[in-house]
Amino acid sequence: MNFTANRNVLRWVIIAFAMIITALILWNTYEFFQQLKESEQKNMKEYEIAIDDLVNQSLEAEMGNLGSTVTENTTTIPMIEVNYKGDMKARNLPEHIMNDTIKLRSLIAEYASENEPIRINYDGALFKLFTMVKVL
Repeated sequence: MNFTANRNVLRWVIIAFAMIITALILWNTYEFFQQLKESEQKNMKEYEIAIDDLVNQSLEAEMGNLGSTVTENTTTIPMIEVNYKGDMKARNLPEHIMNDTIKLRSLIAEYASENEPIRINYDGALFKLFTMVKVL
């Protein structure tokens, strides 16, 4: 067999095939991250509702465990809570970031530029919850 005559054609077929495979991989990666983003947004909305339910319950009401279960089991969404005094409490972040107030403040600025913080009024005090996930 003589492949030298068809070498150019074969080369372009291989290049086209490689480009198609690359495009399909990139498209599937994009779709995966869109689904992941929507899932995290849904989880954050559930977290916000759970916090709201816990905060707005009267002291006489029977304590349900749904809100506390949701808030305790949210382990994938990085969040930083800032109270009215400016004290910060971080969750689901690497330990070296949680212990560094400068890095926490830069993360707060980054999260605030991307998304509106969740405002929680508890007993007359305002808390802000900054996350990297936008609440729907």
